[in-house]
Amino acid sequence: MIAGLPGHYEPVEEIRQHCVAAPIYLKDHTETILVEGRGPECGAANCPAYILEKRGQSYRLLLDAEEVQQVRVLNSMTKGYHDIQTNWHGSASLSGIVIYRYDGNNYKATDCFSKQYYLEALDDNGNIIGKPTITRTCGK
Repeated sequence: MIAGLPGHYEPVEEIRQHCVAAPIYLKDHTETILVEGRGPECGAANCPAYILEKRGQSYRLLLDAEEVQQVRVLNSMTKGYHDIQTNWHGSASLSGIVIYRYDGNNYKATDCFSKQYYLEALDDNGNIIGKPTITRTCGK
């Protein structure tokens, strides 16, 4: 039973109304669930995302990520768990990536990048021409 999630999703009914859940495979023989927020409280299509791991009859929180547009399981692994990549969207010209690695207890952001396009010119379809500026915002 999932009793509640961090932030504003406390009662189970709110979780059902504002979140979707699906299995996610991070470690062999371990049941994990990805819970993603949905609805009007998600600015610019970015919503909270949580990963929960089944322990006995309950679940423990492995990842609490804010402002996530997409969650991907990577092939790389740390301490027996697959690494996670989240993407966020800020605007037509700004987005970002966060890489999470398992530290033996839960997932921590280890590498973060923002990607900014600056308007130099537009092609015939109105797309920005040019390479983005990528900036490391956390990690090494």
